[in-house]
Amino acid sequence: MLKLAYKRGIEVVRAVGEQLPFREGSFDFILMTLTLCFLDKPEEAIAEARRVLHRHGEFAVCIIPRNSRWGEEYQRRAKEGHPIYSHAHFYTISEVEEMLERCSFKVVKVRATLSYPPHDRPRFEEPSRKPDGKGFVCLKAIKLMDS
Repeated sequence: MLKLAYKRGIEVVRAVGEQLPFREGSFDFILMTLTLCFLDKPEEAIAEARRVLHRHGEFAVCIIPRNSRWGEEYQRRAKEGHPIYSHAHFYTISEVEEMLERCSFKVVKVRATLSYPPHDRPRFEEPSRKPDGKGFVCLKAIKLMDS
C-alpha cells in the first residue's frame, strides 16, 4: 500500500502503530480499519494514537467482530491455515470499547454493515446504528482530556 500511495503522489511514512514518528497532538483524526486484530499489543497502538491526536481529536476503529458470522467465518479460515487470517485475533465490540475506554477515549458513535452472511452475494446496505450481528463495525471515539 505504501508503494501504491507513493506512486499516486501521496507522502508516505512507514511506521509501527505502537511507536508513531509524529509529534504529540499532530492529528485531528485517525482511522484504524481492520488493524487491531493484527497487532500484538493493540492497547499500545490505541494509546499511541491518543498521543498523536490533538485535544478532542477523533479516532475511528473499524473491526470484524469475533462473534459475528463474518468473524466466525474468518476464524474458521484461520484454523485451516489461511495465510492472512491465521495471524488475526478478532475482538468483540465490547472488548474494543473497553480498550478504548482504558486508553482514555469515549465512544460517541457506532455504525455497522454486512448484515448478510459471508457466502451470500454482496449487496449495498446503508450503515446501521445497531451493530449486533453485523460483520463490519466502526466505532468513533473522542480523546478525553487528562483529569
